[in-house]
Amino acid sequence: MRSKRRFIGLRAALAIFAVTVLVMGTAHAQETVLHSFSVKDGNYPGGSLIFDAAGNLYGTTSAGGVHGLGTVFEITP
Repeated sequence: MRSKRRFIGLRAALAIFAVTVLVMGTAHAQETVLHSFSVKDGNYPGGSLIFDAAGNLYGTTSAGGVHGLGTVFEITP
């Protein structure tokens, strides 16, 4: 019974290792810069991004903009 538990533990450890290798292998995918923010259009974008049905991307910045209090932005495809 003890050897069966070790076998199950070994299989679980190998599965976790395989998933880790798979995730780490895809972690180096290339990124594309969609927009570089400045003080004028908002600094420090953060939080979650939202897509609408048309494929537009919406988000917020925590600083910058007209009054320096942040902005809401839209990026169209």
